[in-house]
Amino acid sequence: MLLAVAHPYTVQLPDWAGPLDLWLLAPQTVQSTSVPTAKTIIIADVAERFHTRLLTQSFISFEDVLDLTISRAEVIVTLWTVLELFKRRIISVEQTATFAALQIGRGERWDEPWHE
Repeated sequence: MLLAVAHPYTVQLPDWAGPLDLWLLAPQTVQSTSVPTAKTIIIADVAERFHTRLLTQSFISFEDVLDLTISRAEVIVTLWTVLELFKRRIISVEQTATFAALQIGRGERWDEPWHE
């Protein structure tokens, strides 16, 4: 028999388990690690990126815009921003052929103030 129970709450380990017994009783150190906080991205930030790029270019590819996103949340906020700016007619979204890339350009209300 490997283990002998002397008391219901006491376990006596065999002689070969001495180092294990000392290791179990030794105080354990826990390494603290810092958890990175999630970057908050908002529609206004993405809209500002669109505005900056469309000041220098007449059209930008939707694929290029999505290539700059890292997380799933950034993809969602970017799509939401495109829909919101398109709804307000600040940007235009064009597709030259079926399955062609979407092109984002300046809409008919581009020059009007659109910040809230």
